Amino acid sequence: MINPKAFKEYDIRGVYPDEVDEDLAYRTGRAFVRFLDNNNPEIAVGRDGRNSSESLFNSFKKGVTDGGGAVLSVGLSTTPMLNFAIRNYNCSGGAVITASHNPPQFNGIKLMKKEAVEIYGDGLQEIKKTAEEVDLNKLENKEERDVSKEVLERYTSHIVSFGKDIKDIKIVVDYGNSVSSLTGLSVFEKLKINTIDLYQKVDGCFPNHNPEPKIENASELIKTIRKENASAGVFFDGDGDRVLVFDNEGEIIPTDALISFLIKEEISESEEKKVYLDLCFSKSTFREVEKQGGKVTMMRVGNPFYKEKLINEGGLLGAELSGHIMHKDNFYIDDGLFAAVKVLNLLSLKSEKLSELIKPFKNYHRTPAINIEVKNKDEVLKKVEDSFPEGRRIEIDGVYLEFNDWWFNLRKSNTENLVRLVIEAETEELLKQKKEEVIGIINQLLL
Repeated sequence: MINPKAFKEYDIRGVYPDEVDEDLAYRTGRAFVRFLDNNNPEIAVGRDGRNSSESLFNSFKKGVTDGGGAVLSVGLSTTPMLNFAIRNYNCSGGAVITASHNPPQFNGIKLMKKEAVEIYGDGLQEIKKTAEEVDLNKLENKEERDVSKEVLERYTSHIVSFGKDIKDIKIVVDYGNSVSSLTGLSVFEKLKINTIDLYQKVDGCFPNHNPEPKIENASELIKTIRKENASAGVFFDGDGDRVLVFDNEGEIIPTDALISFLIKEEISESEEKKVYLDLCFSKSTFREVEKQGGKVTMMRVGNPFYKEKLINEGGLLGAELSGHIMHKDNFYIDDGLFAAVKVLNLLSLKSEKLSELIKPFKNYHRTPAINIEVKNKDEVLKKVEDSFPEGRRIEIDGVYLEFNDWWFNLRKSNTENLVRLVIEAETEELLKQKKEEVIGIINQLLL
């Protein structure tokens, strides 16, 4: 039987083969056909470059065809490329075998419904229940169609069309031995960008660093940017749906500052004025959107919420602080490569260096997400909230309190006994003071 621990809030993920194995993949494929509730669903299926992905990919596809669904086989692909296939071929849904940014011993499955919106929460639990109970003897054996080369060409041509102004630019790209090089190498070559490529060979063991775009994994990227006097650096995550961008000095550009840079140029040229942003984005970004005539909506963390909002209500873009950026021009798919091309295209139109262009949007001081292990998450949130009665409350995700010159968000982890704290202030001194104050309140509860 399948391991229920593998079914998380937003995807299926766990250690291979203890938590995620071929039987789980096959049963999930069978269950997914039934979940889509379509008499003849066509499901796009892709996989990343992990050592266990091909076997899980084949098992999932067989589950789909045995269960009465047709497979559009995308093969080796990033998650954005798979989502592009769902939209481009008007599929009923899709699945990609990936564990995203996790270490090599992990694998998993991301499931998408029509319009490439990820299935989460109750939907995943329904699929889990069906997978546990499915009749494995009832076989329907529908067809499989291989479109891997065709999808790659369509997808890369689409991305390239947004880089028409790119010229005379040199960048460093860290692929982290992930599948991101499948699309990135092709796109940057077509755009005639001078690239210095790091770890471009797909290797499921990730021998150079884990495939997570974090500053501690970027030392070689930073060193190479400075050594080669590059215009920028780009770091993709393990399945390509996120990106971190570094400036010409090798400094990381926070996602909210990057969005401010894009918004300043894009929103005036678009009929769409709605922008959806992670609640932990800097106040600088919210103010930039409004300054440019846009209307910003603060959102909780969670990929599907942005896509549903964008598809149902329209908008220019949505973005999470972790590096997920969803543009209208790209079917609202969160796509690190698309975002990188947008930034490089805009940079090519400017005379200033990227560090100078970004500087006006880095005028606040913020902590990274601080993880604190606690026993009773709800008790901690209530105690902290009660300690700041003067704060303006925003009811989105956890405790969000706003003051004239600082704010903080404290929210629960979905999967661990942790709370996550983010604080922003107008000065570094105030940030240090408020960080000590909030963490001090939490620590008192832990004594």
